[in-house]
Amino acid sequence: MIGSFYIRWRKKIFLTFFSAVPMAYFMFKIFTYRHYEPFPVLVYYLIGLFLSAILLIVAIRFLSKKR
Repeated sequence: MIGSFYIRWRKKIFLTFFSAVPMAYFMFKIFTYRHYEPFPVLVYYLIGLFLSAILLIVAIRFLSKKR
């Protein structure tokens, strides 16, 4: 019983972590963006950040509805 609770808890943590990694990646890319880089690169990073934020929200809602 205790082991199965621990496994479910770890699955929640890993799902949250793996859905937050793309958001952290795109935030890092935006913060390290330089003015001499092409503007479409920044737009690509912003779209990626937006989509990864949606992914994180969906993952958190999925975990909260699973209770």
